[in-house]
Amino acid sequence: MAEAQIATLEQEVSAYKIDRKYFETNNDRLQFYTGLPNIETLDPVFELSEPFISETSQSVLSKFMQFILFLMRIRLNLAVEDLGYRFKISSSIVSRIFLNVLDVTFQRLSFLVKWPSHEILWETTPMCFRKHFKTKVCIIIDCFDVFINRPANLDARARTFSAYKHHNTVKFLLGMSPQGTIAYISKAIWRSYQ
Repeated sequence: MAEAQIATLEQEVSAYKIDRKYFETNNDRLQFYTGLPNIETLDPVFELSEPFISETSQSVLSKFMQFILFLMRIRLNLAVEDLGYRFKISSSIVSRIFLNVLDVTFQRLSFLVKWPSHEILWETTPMCFRKHFKTKVCIIIDCFDVFINRPANLDARARTFSAYKHHNTVKFLLGMSPQGTIAYISKAIWRSYQ
């Protein structure tokens, strides 16, 4: 009887484990957590980054799970503590994985971000923008912060501390066309400018 209960509990635990199988069986779940519509879309995006994501014999998560953790963080803006609980790892490991995969995806996937020509922008600009701004809007810019763990190094801690957010952050500049296409993403800005 005890062995049957253990087997049942092991099945229940594996059902809640966030791994490839967790997403293969449910496209709605994949879309919610990563923003990608299905596993057939996720696979080629992952394959472009996969060779450059570090994984050693001491790695807690596989390359695929590191990529999923990264996508969940940028899609849902989940706290590192939350991701640590979900993946059963420490917050510092979550931060390290996130920053590593962020760097890799920027290097490997930035070619997917294209700046449309002025003619294409104008032809496809939503009417609400045309009505209010005519041909004056090419890009909408915004800056956003990503919280990081407090660095142990005092210089790094000082460079990443945001007095506005009262937390250590890295900052990004994002440019988006009126149609919603991401046209520019800056490298992470480590220096806090108050």
